[in-house]
Amino acid sequence: MDLLRAGVFMIGVALLIVAALGVAVYLEARWRNPPDVGFYAQCVDRYVVVHASRDLAGVKVTTPEGGILCVFDSVKAGSDALCPVGNGTVYVVAVGDVARVVQCSRPPMPATAD
Repeated sequence: MDLLRAGVFMIGVALLIVAALGVAVYLEARWRNPPDVGFYAQCVDRYVVVHASRDLAGVKVTTPEGGILCVFDSVKAGSDALCPVGNGTVYVVAVGDVARVVQCSRPPMPATAD
């Protein structure tokens, strides 16, 4: 009888370990592959470039304070939209309820001749 109890206990422990491993694999895969929001934004030479991986509507590029710089009614899947932004360092790209922050670095200072 004791051998039967030990076997059932070991099976229970094994099932708990398998369940914990399954949850860990799920969470790791979710972290590495976040849900697709449909766009990617980056800053290149004083322009915010918005690349759409699906059709987007109502794309806004704003300053952190809320000043609107550009509004795009629609951006087709696979295409890009450009927004001139000037010399600021941080901008917000929003599509619906999803917002992404874009950081623009200032151009390097010219080297001085010695």
